[in-house]
Amino acid sequence: MAAAQGYDKAKVIKKNTDGVFSSKNIYRKELVAYLQENQVGTLIITGANGGACVYLSMRGALDNNCTVIAYNRGIADFNFKDFIYPFAGYYDNTELNCKNCSFKEVSSMDGVVSNMINNMRAIEASPVFSKKDKSGR
Repeated sequence: MAAAQGYDKAKVIKKNTDGVFSSKNIYRKELVAYLQENQVGTLIITGANGGACVYLSMRGALDNNCTVIAYNRGIADFNFKDFIYPFAGYYDNTELNCKNCSFKEVSSMDGVVSNMINNMRAIEASPVFSKKDKSGR
């Protein structure tokens, strides 16, 4: 959070359940409203614990038709005697149940940036992309 301090588009949203998109998360409405208001369609996911909180948040994002980029060097799991870091290769079988989303696991910031650029190019090339609305949801 310190790295994003001062960045006007950074938003901290709390959670009180494993998955941030869980219906039991009392902060879910705030998250969904923020994503809609700011036309956010791609989430870069990091955090702990990779097999629970992070996984459930990714599933929730995908179920809400968001594109997910999992930055595995920013994901750890402390639920084991020898904690897992980086949490790499554990999401290989992630199924997509959404029509306009995608999932990618990356291990470098270059991979994150490359995926963001590719996502924007795909959105701009899509027939539903309006020249008036360059938000690219």
